[in-house]
Amino acid sequence: DIVGMQVDIEFHIDRPKKGIDESWLDLIRWTTKLSWPYGNVNSLVARENMGLRDAWFQAWKPSNVNDRAIIFEDDVEVSPPWFRWVNGAYDAYANDRSVAGFSL
Repeated sequence: DIVGMQVDIEFHIDRPKKGIDESWLDLIRWTTKLSWPYGNVNSLVARENMGLRDAWFQAWKPSNVNDRAIIFEDDVEVSPPWFRWVNGAYDAYANDRSVAGFSL
């Protein structure tokens, strides 16, 4: 495992404005076939184009107070040390109501 915890991946894939093309279908195929040894993989494909704003606003809703989420755009790469850092920051400040999030 990455840092002693399960790490699930959930892909939110917006529908193109100008119709479906082969590269979009390739993305759907890739995300649904991804093998991730650290947790579950789920792909959510929009039925219609949501646009950037709505895609972000609907990306995640916690199911309890202990839920954590990291939201990435498709051009971001992170490393295991970054993952440990962000989880350490969350552990240190999770109960501090003056902290809204973490960033590098």
